[in-house]
Amino acid sequence: MRSWMIAFSTGMLLASLVPRLPPVHYFPLLLIIPLLSWRAAWLRLSGAYCLGLLWFLLWAWEATESLLPETLEREDIWVRGVISSLPEAGQFNTSFHFKVEQSCIQAKLSQCSFEDAELQGQMILLSVYQEIELAPGQRWLFQVRLKRPHGFQNPGGFDYEAWLWQQKIRATGYVREHPSNRLLETQDRGFQQLRHHFRQTLTAVFADQELRFMKLIRALSIGDRQGLSSSDWDLFSATGTNHLVVISGMHLGFVALLFFALGRAIVKKTGCLCLIIPAPRLAALLGLVATYCYAQLAGFGLPVQRALVMAAAFMLGMLICRQRSIYDSYCLALALVLALNPLAGVSSGFWLSFAAVAVLIFFARRQEFPVGLIQRLFLLLKSQLMIFLGLLPFMLFIFQQSSLAAPLVNLLAIPYITLLIVPLCLLALVLSTFSESLLFWLGTVLDWLLGLFMAFLTSVASAWSQSLLLLPALSPWQWGLFLLAMTGSLLALQHKARLCIPGLALASLLLFLPTAEKIKTGQFQIDILDVGQGLALLIRTRNHVLLYDTGPRYSDSFNAGEAAVLPFLQRQNIDELDRVIVSHGDNDHAGGLVAIRRRFPTADLLAGESENLSSDRQAGLCRSGQQWQWDAVHFEILHPDRAAYRGNNASCVLRVSNAGFAVLLPGDIESQIERLLIAGEKKLQSDILVAPHHGSRSSSHAAFVRAVSPDYVIFSSGYLNQFNHPHPQIVNLYTNSGTISLNTAETGAISWLIPEQGELPAPELYRQTHRRLWR
Repeated sequence: MRSWMIAFSTGMLLASLVPRLPPVHYFPLLLIIPLLSWRAAWLRLSGAYCLGLLWFLLWAWEATESLLPETLEREDIWVRGVISSLPEAGQFNTSFHFKVEQSCIQAKLSQCSFEDAELQGQMILLSVYQEIELAPGQRWLFQVRLKRPHGFQNPGGFDYEAWLWQQKIRATGYVREHPSNRLLETQDRGFQQLRHHFRQTLTAVFADQELRFMKLIRALSIGDRQGLSSSDWDLFSATGTNHLVVISGMHLGFVALLFFALGRAIVKKTGCLCLIIPAPRLAALLGLVATYCYAQLAGFGLPVQRALVMAAAFMLGMLICRQRSIYDSYCLALALVLALNPLAGVSSGFWLSFAAVAVLIFFARRQEFPVGLIQRLFLLLKSQLMIFLGLLPFMLFIFQQSSLAAPLVNLLAIPYITLLIVPLCLLALVLSTFSESLLFWLGTVLDWLLGLFMAFLTSVASAWSQSLLLLPALSPWQWGLFLLAMTGSLLALQHKARLCIPGLALASLLLFLPTAEKIKTGQFQIDILDVGQGLALLIRTRNHVLLYDTGPRYSDSFNAGEAAVLPFLQRQNIDELDRVIVSHGDNDHAGGLVAIRRRFPTADLLAGESENLSSDRQAGLCRSGQQWQWDAVHFEILHPDRAAYRGNNASCVLRVSNAGFAVLLPGDIESQIERLLIAGEKKLQSDILVAPHHGSRSSSHAAFVRAVSPDYVIFSSGYLNQFNHPHPQIVNLYTNSGTISLNTAETGAISWLIPEQGELPAPELYRQTHRRLWR
């Protein structure tokens, strides 16, 4: 049975790598081997594997069929439905999950019968930009404008589209401002309304005396991480305590064990209950009910669902009063998690959760619980070290970083949070329903306790500033050595006789030297990142790196610098920027600058205008005639020639060239500046052009296109953006001139290694080279 579940899970995990969904009439072929396996036992594992493939493909087919039809994108649609999540207020908008009950594809409400099948029963993610009081359980009539799930696609970046698929969100969009938008009724949404009530009550109680760490209280009580800043997450990453702030397996496991023990205690005190229900069954049932309630209070997100399924799988034997191997329970949890959400395998949390549990099982299988206090502390430290070593390969492979301080910090932080803070947060949740005065005092105590916790983390991060281990991208053979080293270290911790293994394991780490071939002198690499409606691109020579523009800032907590640029730099093993050029001060080009400056404070900064830049350091100004050379690659500023320009026309125009090819980066200049560049007899001819102003009609004058005469033009624009960039007329202009057009919204990141001479190679398109079913 264990092997069958592993084979079934393997089928689903490998199916997630399929780039395209095969025709549905081929699906029944996967039933042939499972049917034959009833007679041929040797085929049973293959049959389970095929069933895993089939299960994933059926789920993917259903998800694809329920997506918003492409014909309805950017169309006005009327929907009736219920707010099914806690609304998240941002700087400019409020977003929420909306369960559609009825829809109408007519633009006029008077023509709607609400009998259209599109989106009926589906979940969509909406944003509202008007000031509307929203709460879970409210039933609304909205006019909305939607699009299919879409997100940035860059090496090292977060796969937002996969996350939307995991959440079963079939469209995203925003609420149109319309007088007929109205609240229809408020339904009872149980746990979601309780979460909303707690958040509102906590805010009201501390309206005059705001808590410093209210955001952490909300995160640990109801899973509401809204308000946690990027600096908070940096601190948690540096100390290895991210998992303490995100309600997941550890928190739910604590609640399950607590109520399991409570159930056993109740049975012991009231022996008559044993005549009705066996003690293990009652304890397991009470533990599962409590875990389910806590999961609902935490928002029932994907990590919480995964932890709940794992807890249920491990308690199943007690519920049915049958002795089950812990390995059987582990494999059952794996199969159930994937069966309920077949795309769970693309989530980093999935691998970290199951790896941590596997390490604990491996560690505890022959471990005797010591009696003395010193021995118990040593056991806890040893278990933390085991988990650290077990998760290290996953952390470095997924994030390319891990905190060396994690074992020691978690030795104190885990009991502090799970045994003290979490119970008090749950008590605060209960008090919010009947006593605001008690909630005030408990909230004050919690704020003080969390202050101690954050001060402890800050002191550790300050004292051990180099605690974050960063690992460059490794080749497959290096990963093999690394896994061997970690396995040897785990075995050495478990079996004291094998003390030589850690030495061999650590010695193999010396082989981890970067193997990526460096760019040759005279060549340069250009990477145009997918940052939505904005621009961010990187130019690398053999020994230097230049960042041109930093992408947009979408809110106080989300910008392209942190979401796209920095993950890409880390994935490419780039730990230093020589120069940052911000073409001009508009948000779509300069919005990520703060994040870039925080990570690379010593990088030289140039800008077309410095007035609108959010930076702690004055930028040097781009001026026509500035030029420099890196590794036989020439850089020249063509515009502006004076400080009289503002906005788009102040953009730094940069031309990068080597002996054989050239790239032109014009920022957002408009046709007026294009004509000035032509009249000034600037050398404009280039093989690759990043379209001025994202392909707006205000730029790309026909004479300018002829003067540049590019082989490729790149439109860096957002998917179905409100500005209609690139404009169809501009696309046709380039197409008619024989230029190949590429759009980051359609291709994801675009990468070129520009040779010194010879033929210009085709670019690498991220969406094409990393195809998945959901992209």
